[in-house]
Amino acid sequence: MTNAKPIRLLIILHRTPSAAPVSPILTDLEAWFLVDKFEPLLKYDDPIEDNDVVVWNIVGVGRRRMPTKDHTFEERKYKLQERIARQQELLQTVKQTHREKCPNAPIIDSNHEDFCYIRNLKRPKCNMGARIIKAHAVIPAGRQATALNRAHGVGRIRSKVRGIAAAQFVWEELNPAG
Repeated sequence: MTNAKPIRLLIILHRTPSAAPVSPILTDLEAWFLVDKFEPLLKYDDPIEDNDVVVWNIVGVGRRRMPTKDHTFEERKYKLQERIARQQELLQTVKQTHREKCPNAPIIDSNHEDFCYIRNLKRPKCNMGARIIKAHAVIPAGRQATALNRAHGVGRIRSKVRGIAAAQFVWEELNPAG
């Protein structure tokens, strides 16, 4: 556990130039600040305002730089490949468990050909379980639009893009904004 610095609050009393103090305890007007002390600066120019290095140093996190030598590139690539392999193994385990727990459900996994209609949904993002189940309703519209475009001689990729656009249109109809 890390040590945290305690939060300190500074309470400043202010007065208008003609007002008397409100508190009978503080009768000395010089102990109060004028309101113009709190006016913002006309031009604020802090060169390190958006500097990430300052934040990283305060938090104690070093900046992760790109490797400069061949062997460090290879080490980084190897570690990334290991992480990807672990995540793919976990994904396969989760998919298998899902198939075992819900044998009668119409499961559309990420390796299914129609998953592209769900993956490319935007506004609202389809990233939660209930929304993903609801998103299965857009697949027939995407398939129909793709097949219709293919039947009219439109190329495979352009047809798929139009199918994804049709799926997005149905998704927005299912999830009205507001």
